[in-house]
Amino acid sequence: MKTLSRTVCGHPVRLALAAALVVLSVAGGAAMAQQVGPANSTPGWGIGRGGVSGNEKYLPPPTVRAVQGVVQNSKGEALKGAMVYLKNDRTAKVQSVSVDETGKFRFVQVPLKDDYKLWAQAADKKSAEKVISSFDTKTEVTRDLKVE
Repeated sequence: MKTLSRTVCGHPVRLALAAALVVLSVAGGAAMAQQVGPANSTPGWGIGRGGVSGNEKYLPPPTVRAVQGVVQNSKGEALKGAMVYLKNDRTAKVQSVSVDETGKFRFVQVPLKDDYKLWAQAADKKSAEKVISSFDTKTEVTRDLKVE
């Protein structure tokens, strides 16, 4: 290790150049990592930089939603065996799902950009159609249906 002797303000000063360079590069590297973050930045990185984790402003807005609800008969009882239909008004594509034993149904990955009609059928009876609008930007939409 090389040392350098100098006089600063009348006092002798010895610098260990190798040690000084190591300290500076480690400190500089830590400062750099703190400024830009790790290459594979995790969602928790940047806490305290605006918002809860600091990454909220970088998340894209949601593009899909879930549509859920309960199918009941005129007495308010769960209708087992009913089918629920979801029709996209733009494409005319119809999706269907059967209700569970408690009358609940759920559609997932429903695009927010389109309008939909939702209805249920059991035996030869049909519920009134409910509209799900593209202007409703909720990612969880609940519509209960009565088959009468």
